[in-house]
Amino acid sequence: MRKIATVCVSLLLLSGLPVERWIDNEDWWNRSSGEDSVIVSHYGEAPVRVESASGGFNVEALAVTVPLAASALDLSVERALASPFGLAERLEMSQITLNAAWQTSPLEPVIAEMERNDWASRLRSIGVQPERSFHAYRLRTRPYNRLPSRHGSSVATVIIINGAGLGNVPCSLLVLYRTDRVSQWGWRSIHELFSFGYKNREIDVVTNTEMGIVAQALGGVDHRRIKALPYARSWYQSVEVWKDFWNGCHAG
Repeated sequence: MRKIATVCVSLLLLSGLPVERWIDNEDWWNRSSGEDSVIVSHYGEAPVRVESASGGFNVEALAVTVPLAASALDLSVERALASPFGLAERLEMSQITLNAAWQTSPLEPVIAEMERNDWASRLRSIGVQPERSFHAYRLRTRPYNRLPSRHGSSVATVIIINGAGLGNVPCSLLVLYRTDRVSQWGWRSIHELFSFGYKNREIDVVTNTEMGIVAQALGGVDHRRIKALPYARSWYQSVEVWKDFWNGCHAG
C-alpha cells in the first residue's frame, strides 16, 4: 500500500522525448530493485523512506501534483537543476499518450494487452483519458556524486506532464527519480546463484539531495499532493498516481 506524503518539497523537471525514451523502459532489465546504493552512504545522504506496517520501502520516485500549467514550471525547474549539477538534456514532446507509453512495456504481448485494457478502463473511471495526447517535458542532469573508485555517479530525471491534454485540468504532474550507476558487490540476478561479485548496477533512489532541489524548484507553490513510489520505471502504470493527480487538480 502506497503512502501519500504531504511534505513541503519541490520538484525538478523538464523534458519530453520519443515515447520509448520518455519512460526509460529500454533499461528495464538492467536495474536493481530494493538494493542500497554505495554512493548514498559514501556521500552521507539520507534515502527517502516510507514506513508501513509491512516494513516500508525506499522511495524510488516522487509524483507531485502542481496546480500550474506545465509551461509555468519550466524556468524554475530548469534553474533548480542547472545550478548545482548542470543540464545534460532538455527534451520536449507533444502528441504523446499514456496508451503509447504502455505499449513499450517489457511484458509478454498478450499479458500486456490484457493488463493495459484493465488499466485503461480504470483510468477512464476516474476521468483520465489514456488515448488523449498531451504535452510533456523531461530534464536530465549531468552526472554528479562521482565515485571514481566504483565507476559511479548519479543522474536525476524530472518529467512534467501538462494536465490540460489529459483532462482539461490547469495543473501538471511532476515526476522525479534519480539513477545511481555504480559497480558494487552482489549478484547479477537473484536467479543466477553463481553470478556473485562486483557488478555494474543501476539503482533508482530519492534522497535528501533531490528533495532539496524539489523545494527550490517549487518554492512557495502549493503542490497539493506528493506521492512516494517504491518504483521509478513503471510509475505511469499506477492508477493511484493518476487518481491522486486528478483529485489534486480538482481540489478546492
